[in-house]
Amino acid sequence: MQFINGEYAKNYNRRHKRTGHFWGGRFYSTIIDSETQLLNCIFYIELNMTRNNVTKHPKEWKWSSYNRHTTGEGLIDVDYHEIYMNLGKTMKQRQKKYIEMMEERMKERGLLTKKPQMTYGLIFGSESFIKDVISKYTSHKYYQKRKCCTLDQSTSCLRRFKT
Repeated sequence: MQFINGEYAKNYNRRHKRTGHFWGGRFYSTIIDSETQLLNCIFYIELNMTRNNVTKHPKEWKWSSYNRHTTGEGLIDVDYHEIYMNLGKTMKQRQKKYIEMMEERMKERGLLTKKPQMTYGLIFGSESFIKDVISKYTSHKYYQKRKCCTLDQSTSCLRRFKT
C-alpha cells in the first residue's frame, strides 16, 4: 500500500505541478462545542473541494455527501444525524433547508467572493468554550499561544500551525 500511495502521489504531483505528500499533514482531531458547531464542521467538510478550487460547487464533487443530503442521490451512503433529521419534517423540507444553509455558508465564507478562508483548527466553538477547554484540559504552551479567530457571530476557532 505504501508503494501504491507513493506512486500515486508522484504521478498526481507531476500532473498538478505540486510537491509533497498527497494527503498533506498528519491526521489530527478537533474538539467540537455543540451540535451547531458539528453542523458547521459538516458544512466545512462539504465545502473542502469548493474552497480548494477543485469544484465550483460542492454538488460537483462525487465523493461528497452533499448530493445525498440535498437530493437523496449520490455515491456516498449517509447515516443521517439527528441534527439533519431536525431540519424538517419531510425529506424534501430537510433537503431544501440544507441547500439554503449551505448557500448561506458559501456566501459567509467568501466562496462566492473568494475571501481568505480558515483552513486549520484545533477547537471550534465560542471563545469562552475554547478558553475553558484549554484551562481545564491542558497547560501546554502549544495551545495557550495559538491565535483564536472569529469565524462568525457564535463561532471561533483556535488555529493550528499550517504544516
